[in-house]
Amino acid sequence: MTTHQCRSAAFLVLSGLVLSGCGSGTRRSESGLQEASANFDLQDVEPFLTRVVALLDSGFTSTDVKDLARTLAAQPAKSERRYEYTVIAGGTRGPLQILVFMDDVDSPDITFFADSGLAARIQAAAKQYFVDVGK
Repeated sequence: MTTHQCRSAAFLVLSGLVLSGCGSGTRRSESGLQEASANFDLQDVEPFLTRVVALLDSGFTSTDVKDLARTLAAQPAKSERRYEYTVIAGGTRGPLQILVFMDDVDSPDITFFADSGLAARIQAAAKQYFVDVGK
């Protein structure tokens, strides 16, 4: 297992614990949204975000994915940026906040904040993505 694979696996395990941990069972942001997160290699950002689009009815599109992936590729290391969208998922309208910390020049930590159902689906999609690509 490569260093990145170990880091990604540990990050996903910890993220899963956050989503299924004690108390309310989820980690909430100050706005009351729940969190899903993972560490990606830069080349995995666009394919994974395309999977997020598939979880939504509207509000975050393939054009947004391409724009966001292009923006992240130019984001300096050790910087953080937040992107906000209003999405509809399962007929429910709500915010999708994407917080990106560029841990290294090609290794963003991406945290999604959304309602509990969408956050859980995004976390599950991240776990499945890494299984599918062998990371």
